[in-house]
Amino acid sequence: GYKRLHVERCVHCDCVLPPGKRSIVGGAKLHPECVADYKAKKPWVPPTRSGEMRKFSVGRSFFGGKNWQQRYFSLSKKDGLAYWEKKEFADAGQGPKGCAILDSRARLITHPTRQIHKEASNPSKHFIVIFFESASSKKEMMLLCECTTWEEHDEWTKVLQSYIKNVDDPKDVKELS
Repeated sequence: GYKRLHVERCVHCDCVLPPGKRSIVGGAKLHPECVADYKAKKPWVPPTRSGEMRKFSVGRSFFGGKNWQQRYFSLSKKDGLAYWEKKEFADAGQGPKGCAILDSRARLITHPTRQIHKEASNPSKHFIVIFFESASSKKEMMLLCECTTWEEHDEWTKVLQSYIKNVDDPKDVKELS
């Protein structure tokens, strides 16, 4: 079952509170940037993000090979982490080519190594989203993404942590013998 890692979280956005970066309002622990909205009783709205990244293709079709492919990604509460072949297809309202459903079972590995995925050769630019194809599915899927820069990687993983609460779970990041 789903197990929440024991980390301190903001009562407003439910994201991890880094050590030394918190405010306390009436006993509630918050990110400094969440204090005003919390006091105003404004509901928290998770951030969205979109842009180009490469994903590692698992080659599901009969002729499909396993390789890296450039895709346009969009992260939202409605669709999870969805991707299209090109930005134009998303802008035209076409359905995504694929998407990672970010339910309570989803997990994020922020700096994967080759021990976790054989194609994860650059932990500062790669991240993995582990998800299930549907709410009833028991089959785990792994989406390996590559950002252009480490700064872009850090921005994507920060925003993803607004949706995925199980981050760098010890059972996912342990070194394999």
